[in-house]
Amino acid sequence: MAADPTMPSRLWLCDDDLDRLESWRSVSPHVRLVDSTRLAKMRQGPERLGAALQRRRIDAVNLHHSDWTGGLSTLFHRFNVLAFGWDAQFDRTLDSLLRAGMDGVYSDHVDRMVDALARDAAART
Repeated sequence: MAADPTMPSRLWLCDDDLDRLESWRSVSPHVRLVDSTRLAKMRQGPERLGAALQRRRIDAVNLHHSDWTGGLSTLFHRFNVLAFGWDAQFDRTLDSLLRAGMDGVYSDHVDRMVDALARDAAART
């Protein structure tokens, strides 16, 4: 049985090592790459990281929910880098991440994520 040809474009690989992430791009130009880091680890600041991620063709940055602000997600979006937030376990955290402009969130609670999306959609109407 042959593998689904769309599989690489649906695969998201996360790592905190930019060199390793960049090396995976040569395996497939379609795989999606995610820099998992923390704000405190951005030695040269988020703007330089955004520029580096764009230059290295890394698709997203994944930060703990407590690191995100609306301004920070806007900054990464300027570089065409998606914004992901993790450890979104509570309604207030999910709501805050959605208001901040997240492109993706990680949570152990699918029902809470669905409810948060509904609240966000209602707030936008």
